[in-house]
Amino acid sequence: MPIDFDALLQTFLAEARDNLELMEADLLALEKAPGDRDLLHDVFRLAHTLKGDAASLGFPLLSHYAHRLEDHLEALRGGAGWLSAPAATLLLEAVDILRAMLARAAAGTEEERADDEALIARLAVVLAAPPAASPASARSVATGVEATGKWPVVDGGTLPAATAPRPTLRVAIERLDALVDRVGELGIARGRIANLLTDPTVPKTGILELHREHDRLHAALQELVLELRMVPIGPVFRTLERTVRDLAAQRGKEVSLRFSGEEVEVDAGLAEHLRAPLAHMVRNAVDHGIETPAVRRARGKEPIGTLHLSAFRDGNALVVELADDGGGLDRDKILARAQAAGLVPDRPEGGALRLDEFPDLEEIDRLVLLPGFSTAETVDESSGRGVGLDVVRRTIESLRGRVALSSRDDLGTTIRLRLPLSLGLLDGLAVAVGAETYIVPLEAVDEVIDLSGATDRSGGTVALRGAALSHVRLRALLGVPGSAPEREQLLVVSPRAERSGERVGLAVDALLGREQVVIRPLAPLFEGLPGLAGSTILGSGEVAFVLDLASLLRPLPGRGGGRSV
Repeated sequence: MPIDFDALLQTFLAEARDNLELMEADLLALEKAPGDRDLLHDVFRLAHTLKGDAASLGFPLLSHYAHRLEDHLEALRGGAGWLSAPAATLLLEAVDILRAMLARAAAGTEEERADDEALIARLAVVLAAPPAASPASARSVATGVEATGKWPVVDGGTLPAATAPRPTLRVAIERLDALVDRVGELGIARGRIANLLTDPTVPKTGILELHREHDRLHAALQELVLELRMVPIGPVFRTLERTVRDLAAQRGKEVSLRFSGEEVEVDAGLAEHLRAPLAHMVRNAVDHGIETPAVRRARGKEPIGTLHLSAFRDGNALVVELADDGGGLDRDKILARAQAAGLVPDRPEGGALRLDEFPDLEEIDRLVLLPGFSTAETVDESSGRGVGLDVVRRTIESLRGRVALSSRDDLGTTIRLRLPLSLGLLDGLAVAVGAETYIVPLEAVDEVIDLSGATDRSGGTVALRGAALSHVRLRALLGVPGSAPEREQLLVVSPRAERSGERVGLAVDALLGREQVVIRPLAPLFEGLPGLAGSTILGSGEVAFVLDLASLLRPLPGRGGGRSV
């Protein structure tokens, strides 16, 4: 039987990328515990596996470099060298080079580079040098050891699109067995329904009862299929250790990254989408949150700052929190930058607003989530371009999630992400506008009121329990022709991350009920349109758009009235 080389190559690329991630994680752990022989053996084994696999697939340069790295790891195992902090830095850079070589090999451009061999030569010198400190005093490079400042050549080990390994999942055999059982039960139920439909003597109630049983089996199958896509979030968390280590070393800070909730399972697609936002969050925390050791000592703190990254489930939502014990947000600086950029209005009588004139300080905190906002004094590869927390906000909103931010002076800042557990299914509220049906994400709806009973409908506001609520008609936002009915329903929603404390009213013609829908991607004609998150097919066969409230309602003013309707 001929060998499917393409399938073999894809398997190699996927496993090689996983092995490099494990090698990096083991090196980071080994740096903190240089005497851990098991970790050293694991790193050696991973390098040995990569060497052999690359050679068998016809990538001689990749195999040669892995072999050179393996030689130095073998020397460490034999006690001929010492894993000092500079040596750990070079070993991590060697992993970066292996990632880049893997990408070049897969793209058919494998070539020898002098820089790669030069790093191996430097590694030999550093390993042979006598240790400057005892193992007990050896700390991570993130605690102040000089770093090269060299970032991975290939971001996260991502290969070119044409040759990137196809996404794969490791699924437990027990789950596959359960899936086969459910499919078999559905087949039996389908056959029974077919037999009953062809028998005129069977009463309708019997068919309905069997149909309900079929629905139960279908729901169980749907839940099981979704479980197949669930993966622990821990591996995503672990990839951030390198980011914290390198950036802390560049900034001359000491930072410890701790995790909790690594076992929480999330949709595999959601886990991949979270990598970039979490990287921006930890970079922002190290850059702007954690103080230098000298400043922390002056404030009576431990010199090593702490980042705590946690995950947990809250109902049908995933909550991810990043908390630091730094100095908190510098609101005076944030306000000054916002006023200079025209993001905060002046007093009606003239003059800039002072910080003590804001009743809600969280309104100042949320300014850091706005596009292009940055308080960095200088621009480098990790900060200062105004693309940090704005990227987090936009990415999380695109995943139907929300961002919340809280800060306390000299105690630190916490960023909370709230996201759906699955990107494929959505609990929504079906609403009618004219002849069309739309799906509003249920998680964004706080309450529903009868708009016809509201007292003040002029000027785009309604009176809700004695307070004015800005509102707008969905038919006006979507340009639906015709006039609104006399009786409307008002959805009170909290759609926007940067104004998470405010609510907006969305008037619709009628409520059609709660729906759990499967979200389908938009056709190319509709991609990029604000206000639309996807589409779905309802039980009636009708196609309905799923609304993206964050982009749909962003033009609404935050305070002081609403649009006219």
